[in-house]
Amino acid sequence: MYLKSLKIENYRKFGSEDNLIEFVTPYHEVESKSVSNATTLIVGKNNAGKTTITAALKQVVNDELLTGNKFNYNYLRALLESYNEESIRDKKVTLPYISFTLKIGLDADPNIFSINNISDFIDVDDFDKENSDKHIAVKIKYEVKEELEYISSIDSLLSKCKDRRLSDDMKFREFISLISNDVKFVKKFYDVEGNEVSDSKFRVSDLIDIKIINANLDDNNRTLSDVFNKIVKYKLNIDAGKSNRNIIEDNIYTINKNITNMVGAEHNSSVNDVVGSITDKSNMEVSLRSI
Repeated sequence: MYLKSLKIENYRKFGSEDNLIEFVTPYHEVESKSVSNATTLIVGKNNAGKTTITAALKQVVNDELLTGNKFNYNYLRALLESYNEESIRDKKVTLPYISFTLKIGLDADPNIFSINNISDFIDVDDFDKENSDKHIAVKIKYEVKEELEYISSIDSLLSKCKDRRLSDDMKFREFISLISNDVKFVKKFYDVEGNEVSDSKFRVSDLIDIKIINANLDDNNRTLSDVFNKIVKYKLNIDAGKSNRNIIEDNIYTINKNITNMVGAEHNSSVNDVVGSITDKSNMEVSLRSI
């Protein structure tokens, strides 16, 4: 299984438009498996939204606490401006929400579907087609848990801001604080048709293991080699890669030993002769080694 796309709505930099991130298929069916099979590398310019994408994945995988600062501010400002005495009285208040839609490619044994509780999210008619692009689409939506309680809180907020004659900026800060401290959200799952899957035991963490590895590239080195090395190191440190890691470490040890023998045999004597001309060899002696 691998991540094909992620749609982010009302979360941080992302609103309701230009919010679909599509990922490259990690490998071709005929190719042997490698590190890239299970790794998604996100590359982009500064301030393009890379951190927001990884934060969104962490949100759905780890089910982190939802606060007002995680919402898209333009979205919240528009919501706040829509609230007034009439909408409160008529109970016609738009509730804030954040949603993430994951499209996950399926390249595994179909028997695993029931184990991971993903059968509820499969489009059966499309899946049975011979040349179908087999995938599941899961929409994770964080919604206000208690609508009437939320409306009452908004009513109190508007009254307080009016009485204190707060500026628009202060009013917005109070709104952010209310969402963070007083509003409870519930996470719900929806299938490809938009139907709520209320009794599902599905967990995103069963399908995705997220590890954030920052590139930290500087002006003197614009290559991705260091990033790839970090990815390889991470993959070799998990249980599935430990056997390969032992083989690699044995090979590295043998290579270093051979280099040490070659370098030492040719250069140790000449280097120590130079050192001996500077200080007593009994005080310092050089042994060249590859490590």
